[in-house]
Parts: sequence; C-alpha cells; structure tokens
Amino acid sequence: MSEDTTTGALASSGEPRAPETTTDTGNDQTATLIPETLSSWQVFKHLSRISLPRMFSYTFSAQVYLFNLMLVALSEDNEELASIALIITCLNSFSLVADSPIFALSVEASKLIGKRESLRRQPCNDDATREAISAQIKALDDKIAAVYANGLMMVSAIAPFLAASYYFSGDILTHALRQRSQVADDAQQFLRAYAPASPAMLVRICNEQLLFSLRDEVPTMIIALSSLFVGLGISATLGFGWFGLSRMGFAGVAVGGVTEAWLTAIGLSLRLGLGGKFKDFNFFHLLRHIEGRFEQLGRIVKLGGAYTVSILGETLLPIVASAAAGFVGTEAQAAWTFAMQLYYLLVIPILAFSHQNFQELSRYIGAGDYLNAYQMGRHGILTTLTYITPTAIVAGAGSMLLSRGDGEVHSLSQVLLPMMFMCLLGNCIRYNVLQQLKPLGNRYCSSLTSLVSLILGMVAAVLLSLYTNLGVYGVGVGFTGGILLAALLLLPDWWQRVQPATMEAVVNSASSYNTAQSYCCFWGQSEDESRCLLPTTQSRSPVATGHDNGFWQRMGDCSRWLGSLVSSQTTAPADYELPAASPAAQI
Repeated sequence: MSEDTTTGALASSGEPRAPETTTDTGNDQTATLIPETLSSWQVFKHLSRISLPRMFSYTFSAQVYLFNLMLVALSEDNEELASIALIITCLNSFSLVADSPIFALSVEASKLIGKRESLRRQPCNDDATREAISAQIKALDDKIAAVYANGLMMVSAIAPFLAASYYFSGDILTHALRQRSQVADDAQQFLRAYAPASPAMLVRICNEQLLFSLRDEVPTMIIALSSLFVGLGISATLGFGWFGLSRMGFAGVAVGGVTEAWLTAIGLSLRLGLGGKFKDFNFFHLLRHIEGRFEQLGRIVKLGGAYTVSILGETLLPIVASAAAGFVGTEAQAAWTFAMQLYYLLVIPILAFSHQNFQELSRYIGAGDYLNAYQMGRHGILTTLTYITPTAIVAGAGSMLLSRGDGEVHSLSQVLLPMMFMCLLGNCIRYNVLQQLKPLGNRYCSSLTSLVSLILGMVAAVLLSLYTNLGVYGVGVGFTGGILLAALLLLPDWWQRVQPATMEAVVNSASSYNTAQSYCCFWGQSEDESRCLLPTTQSRSPVATGHDNGFWQRMGDCSRWLGSLVSSQTTAPADYELPAASPAAQI
C-alpha cells in the first residue's frame, strides 16, 4: 500500500494547517514544518466547520425533542402528559448509559489518526525512509480498523441490556422510582414499541465515532438527516392516523423511531464500508489478525468505564428530578416537562461541540502538538458557549409559548425555564471540561467528581421539593446546583492539565497510564504521578487537584486561570517552549 493511497482519506479534512518553511539541502527541498499557534478565531472557525455538521448528525437528540412535541399533541389528559416526561427521560437516560462506553472509540481513534498525520507530514528524502514511514502508516491503519471491530464487539454485549431496559421500563418506573401505575403504563406503551431500535442505535454510535474521527461529518449529516425525515414522517402518519390509517397514538410515534434508527445504522455502515476514501482501512474485515487488538480493547473498555461512571450522573439526575416533580403533582411534572424540553434540545450542540473539541484535543496530543492542544481546549469551551447562549434564549422563549395552554403549568414554567437557562450554561462548561480531562489523563477522578456532585444535586432536588415550600422549584434548584458544583470542582484540575508542559509530561512519562493517575483527585497522589503532573518546566500550581493544600486554598487563585481562559492571548505560557528540533513537534 503506497503512502499516497493510505493518506488520501485525511488529505482534505479541512484541518488548520501549519505554514511550511522549506530548507534548501542542495538537490532536495526538505520541508521543516513549524506549528502555527491557533488563535481563538481560528479555533472558532475550525470547530464551527466540523462541529455544526456533527450537531445536525445527532438526530437522535433532535428526534427525542420532536417526539416530545408530537406526544404532547397526542396526549389526551394530564396522566398522558405527565408520562411524556418519563418517556423522554428514559429514552435519553437508558441510551446514554448504553452509548457511553462506545464514546471511548473516538479518543483511541483520534490519537492514532494524529500519529498517522504526523508521520505522513515527515519529509521523505530517500526510498528507505519512504518505505519505513509507509509501513508505520499501514500499521496505524490496521489499529484504526481494530478500533471499529472492538466497538462492534462492545455493541453486541450492550444491546440486549438496552432492549431489556426499554421493554421492562414500566416495572422500573413503578417499583424503583415509585411512579403512579397509570403514568408508568403510558410510558411503557411507547418504550416497548421502541425497544427493537436498541441494536441499531448502538451500531450507529459506533459508526459515527469512526466517521467523525476521520472527518467525514457532512456525508454523515446527510445520511442522518435523511433517515430522520423518513422516520418522522412515519411517526406522524401512524401516530396521528394520516392518509386514512388508524390512529396508533404513542406506539405509532415509536414505530417511526425504530425505522429511523435502522435506516441510519445501515446508511452509515455502507458509508464506512463502501466509501472510496476509507477503502484502505478495510473496516469490515473484522476477523483478520491485528497485532495488539485485544490490548486495545482493554484500553477502550477501561476508558469506556470512565465514561459510564460520568454518564450515570447524567442519567440519574434527570430521572430523579422527574420523579421528584411527579411526587409534587401532575401540573408540576407537566411544567417540568417543558423545562426538560429546553434541556434536551440543548444537549445536541453541547454534545457535538464538546465531543468534537476533545477529539481535536486528542488529535493534537497524538501529533505531539501540545501548544495547539492547549489552544483547542481553552478556546473550544468559549466557542461552545458562543453557540449555546443565544440558542438557549430562543428555545426557552419557544417552550414558554408552548406552555400557555395551561395557566398553572405556564406560571410554573416562567420560573423553571430561566433556571434551566443558567443550568445549561453551567452544563456546557462542565461537560466540555469533563470530556477533555479523559485524554488529559484524569479518567476516573473527573468522572467520580462529576458523579458525586450530581448525586448531591439529586438529593437536594428531592429534599427541597418534598420537605420545603419550594415544590417543583426545589427540583430546579437541586438540578441546577449539582451541575454548577461539578463544573466548579472540575475546572481547576482541567486548567493545570491542559497546560502544554503538563500534557507533554503526561504523554512522555511512563507513569502517565498508571491506575493511580486515573483515580487520584482530592486525596494524595503517588510520587510518580506528582512528577508527571508537575514537570520541572512548570512550578507547582495552586489550583491543581491532588495537592496537600486544602481545596479552598486552591480555589483562591480562580481569578488567574479564569482570566487566562477568557483572554484572547494566543501565545504559549511563558514557562513553555516548543522544542523546534523534537520530532514530536512536527505536524
């Protein structure tokens, strides 16, 4: 396989490229590639170009939001209206838990692709060097293909559990969450009809992780949107009984969702398997021997476990909050449904930009370009906030208008929707930072920190709603407070780890993959990890987790890192120099 053919898949990816400075060596022109420091504007343009198609590819989240609107229109009483909150919560929660381990595929794939791009940009002055680089690229191609094969193995193990959770959702809602039986039965009617979509949803996520890592966002978006329109048409036709068909109600909407899931999974599989730009990867030669395949599977499963831990909080908080709102009353749960409409709608851009941001961060880390990884992580959060803030304002106004049909529901929504707006801004920061910390070396500690914070939010939501006069407002306070607490606790550790010198030390240190590093957070670190996180080129930072000084002392320097975060400065920190002669610095 030639170097030209193996690199064709990524040649037109649209990645910000560094300027090339050529050095005359006589007969040959040897290109010395000097990394250009990305500015905030370059990061904004780059993430916008690749994240917006990805956002429109997340049709499951859009579908759930539109299902919400359809089911509200189909509901005939307050019992059915209250069940919609449980349906939407279960759809998002069960699927997120099942999908979460598969998100680890993009971290592994992006680092491999970053190494691949670093190799293909190295100068080749003779045939021996060219053959050696081609062999290394071929080995990386096989490892990237192994990521997909390992992802399908994970899908086959997870799919039965996801389908069972949908099918037995009535028992879960009635016995575990103590919901009223009529409301739980209405929710189960929909979720049982939707259960056959489970394998397709997981295959779709697996395909997307590879396609996004390989910068195939636009074709992925076209396939996903086409399937969405077909599925929504079937949902509306069967649900409302259009064209003379019998009205199936909630179950008819679910049938359209199942159709959409399978169409999307099949379309993306065909794209990955038959797309000309991916033919050299041989993704569907699943049984061929690839060296290190099962070691790679072990890494992916471990990292996927960290994602699952963090997602548990993401899923439990909405479920407990919806249950608490149900305990307050039917009108309270209906008002909470409108607030959650806003929350789940904004999940789409938050997921898209956050996942693309940490994927690009992983890519630069894999290429050894730690300075631009720092820029991508820092300005990526601001880019996400730039899109989320106006969208939340407009969508919140729309949800407010939809709640006008019921006077009490509308009155409750007038307080809950602005509260949810603040929650979304905090969630934007929290989720971005949480995802970036995975490739930065903080795997389980960050997930556990977020999980504990969200659990505290759940407890607050229950106590404030049931044992104070706040009612459903207490649910909103606890929901928002847990998310803001997690963001506050994660930011200091992220700020230290995203520094270029720290990233380089973590990658180059033999202890960077130790289990201790994945778990240590607010308690003492091992000596090796301390050396890894605090390299000699960087002084001990007072805002990093795991140090002996108290948490509030570390938080006392918030103004420094927050000022740097929002600064438009695009140069490297003063204590970091990119070694020009280092192979890791070439991209």
